[in-house]
Amino acid sequence: MYGGDADGGLEVIFEDWLDANKAEFMAGVSSDDDGSGHSHALTATHRAYCEHFEKMAEWAIEVEGGDPKVFFAGCERAVAGELNSLQQDPDVAWFMDAVFAALDFDQFVTIMLPKVEGLSKKTAK
Repeated sequence: MYGGDADGGLEVIFEDWLDANKAEFMAGVSSDDDGSGHSHALTATHRAYCEHFEKMAEWAIEVEGGDPKVFFAGCERAVAGELNSLQQDPDVAWFMDAVFAALDFDQFVTIMLPKVEGLSKKTAK
């Protein structure tokens, strides 16, 4: 499905998804059709991200010969706060952000907004 190896390719895939969807994300953040500060369109963007993340994770697990049950158990441990030290590790922090963004809508907005804004600034230069 995705080219390359799991270690080198996933971060690029994550950044490519952000870049390809930044306009929809920013439009969803800037409109306020329900009083929450975010449009319902942003919910659709999150859903698309979750589908993308699931495919990306399945690919990485397959390439690495891993066990999906072990991976998703690790995700549950991360959500429970048992793996907080990993968020401080620069080698995996981006992946932890990707996991949290997939698991929780509010985390999706909180994590993605500065990343998308950063991509927009790079593009504008």
